[in-house]
Amino acid sequence: MEQHPVKESSYERIPPATAYLTFRSTAYSSDKALAELVDNSIQAGASQIRVILNVQQIELNSRRTMRVSEIYVCDNGVGMDQNLLTRCLGISESENKNDDDGIGKFGWGLIGSTLSQARRVDIWSWQDFGVNSSNHTFLDLDDKDMGQYLYESKPSDIPTECESYATFDFSESGTIVKWSTLDRIDWARSKTVVKNTICWNHVR
Repeated sequence: MEQHPVKESSYERIPPATAYLTFRSTAYSSDKALAELVDNSIQAGASQIRVILNVQQIELNSRRTMRVSEIYVCDNGVGMDQNLLTRCLGISESENKNDDDGIGKFGWGLIGSTLSQARRVDIWSWQDFGVNSSNHTFLDLDDKDMGQYLYESKPSDIPTECESYATFDFSESGTIVKWSTLDRIDWARSKTVVKNTICWNHVR
């Protein structure tokens, strides 16, 4: 039988507008998802890691109550350069492909853990020139302009919450991951987050 050249169709294998929504079905509990971020920090050589919670007062059944609205994971690891930061929110973009432990080697840990809990993630990272050289990228499932390609990371100051509450020196290198629009988190109150999360505060 005569073989004809393979021709690509006009259909995308994974449509960018819906791909990340499909990937939200991963079976991460909130504690395991947050632990995945902490594990990324440890792999980046961090000697200090801080988890910062922002809480917000809301009306629930005619009562005012406090709910976790944002989660930050801050570390003083090696950080990412501008190119790697741009790529880090893509599927299968990993610097740990030779790591036999964990799913991070598949470029899935950050994306999978994040999308299982939140609709938006922001990441700041910096290296040799200190925190004043930090760059920023993000993924927002409610972004109507989301297309096939990742956004390029751009210079940006780190959040003031992290400068105020991280309690360690950001001057050399590090990374901050922020989860917001937390629509799938298991815990509603900050006390429950603390109770269900192992916090690392170590010096190697």
